[in-house]
Amino acid sequence: MPIYEYTCAECGRRSSAFFKVMPEEPPADQACAHCGSTKTEKAVSRVAYVRSVQSRHEASGDPDAPGYDYWRDPSNIGRWAEKRMDEAGIEMPDRVREMIGQAREGEVDKILDKRGLD
Repeated sequence: MPIYEYTCAECGRRSSAFFKVMPEEPPADQACAHCGSTKTEKAVSRVAYVRSVQSRHEASGDPDAPGYDYWRDPSNIGRWAEKRMDEAGIEMPDRVREMIGQAREGEVDKILDKRGLD
């Protein structure tokens, strides 16, 4: 499934467009997902290295003996909290579980924005 990215000339933000089939040409005049403008230009997509949760955990180390860089990965904070709450027999609140999921997806900015901490 191809994903094309477009930069908006109106608001300057980047939008992604997903397609079920590979078009012969990248579609032009895609509407900006942020402001709705059709003044968009195809952008060079970023490359991401996708790692499994297990490989990230292995690289980060044990939450009982975190290394120097352990806390640089925001998902490790959630991993530590989940482990501690489980050990204490406390059920994690849904809102906290949601925030941990956002951190794992790299959406820390969304968490901060919702709380007015940006």
